Amino acid sequence: MSAPKNKYSETVTEVKKGLTVILAQAQLLLTYETGLSQEGITELNEIKSQVFRIAELVEKIK
Repeated sequence: MSAPKNKYSETVTEVKKGLTVILAQAQLLLTYETGLSQEGITELNEIKSQVFRIAELVEKIK
C-alpha cells in the first residue's frame, strides 16, 4: 500500500473530525440521558467495544 503522504494526513484529519462528533454525542448522552432502554444499553456496549478496537488500532499505527 503506497498512498501519498498527504493522503494519510487527510485520512487522519477525517478520523479526527469523526471522533470529535462521537465525543460530542457521548457527552450529550452523559449529560442528558436519564435511562437507556435495553436496546440502548446493547448499543452502548457495542460502542464501548468499538472504542477499544480503535485504541488497539491506533497503538499499532504508532
